[in-house]
Amino acid sequence: MANEVRIKLTDAQKAKIKSATGREMNEIRLGNLSSGPSATPAKKTMTARAQTARAQTARAETARAQTARSETARAQTARSETARAQTARSETARAQTARAETARSQTARAETARAQTTRAETARSQTARAETARSQTARAQTARAETARAQTARAETARAQTSRAQTSRADSENL
Repeated sequence: MANEVRIKLTDAQKAKIKSATGREMNEIRLGNLSSGPSATPAKKTMTARAQTARAQTARAETARAQTARSETARAQTARSETARAQTARSETARAQTARAETARSQTARAETARAQTTRAETARSQTARAETARSQTARAQTARAETARAQTARAETARAQTSRAQTSRADSENL
């Protein structure tokens, strides 16, 4: 604007404006005096200190953002490692369960085989005992039959001898 005037404020005036408005002003700019004066605060010019502070703040915020990102990455890594560990534990548990079930199955098969072997041996033993008993019974019957035949033969021999003796006595009496 062509009719613009800038008025530098004194420290006392700056303090008075700040206490009244809460805003800090270094100068007052007046423009277009034909319609009445209007005062607006001048654009703030940054001091070197303010620029340095702003740069430091930006750097600090960047550092905080990077720290937050790295902490987020660490947390995600930890979560994924935890998930992997849990998966590994789960797979290990499944493998152990499978091994235990296989062992139980093999034990059951072995016990079944032992029981079948025992039954077969028992059956063979019973068959052998039965055959032995039949054999002994047959021998006993054969022995009884032979004893009976021998007794019958002895009895017949005795009868024959008795009969001969009687015949001889009768022949000798008849003579």
